[in-house]
Amino acid sequence: MNGVNSQTSRKRVFVVEDDLPILEVIQQILEGEDYSVTSARNGKEALEVLAASSELPQLILLDLMMPIMDGTEFLARMRENPKWSALPVILMSADMKLVNRQLGAYTCLKKPVDLENFLNTLRGFFEGRPARAPAPFHSISSINVAD
Repeated sequence: MNGVNSQTSRKRVFVVEDDLPILEVIQQILEGEDYSVTSARNGKEALEVLAASSELPQLILLDLMMPIMDGTEFLARMRENPKWSALPVILMSADMKLVNRQLGAYTCLKKPVDLENFLNTLRGFFEGRPARAPAPFHSISSINVAD
């Protein structure tokens, strides 16, 4: 019973990332920080995961450049569903030119991301702090996938 209670009290993060090594590193880091992590490899799969979820994530980390359905299309479709429309999102992209302020994200992280700033951004979100300047987007520098 304690395992169930601790599992449900963990902060729930949904990572949508097509690059498997990056996805695995993000999952390991977040799980090491005691986040409950769900993942998908593209926007289409992410919509399917959300539809099948009994418990929605508290935050979505969303890559913008993905095959099958990119992050922008996923976000537009997610926002059309009343059950999901208010889910907060942190965008992740190597190409900041793709980031559109109209997407309504909490912030945007520039890939590759710096581990300390990545975790501080998530902690800030869960502590209710506003996104760091330049508002509403904050880019951070590099997670080393080779480590």
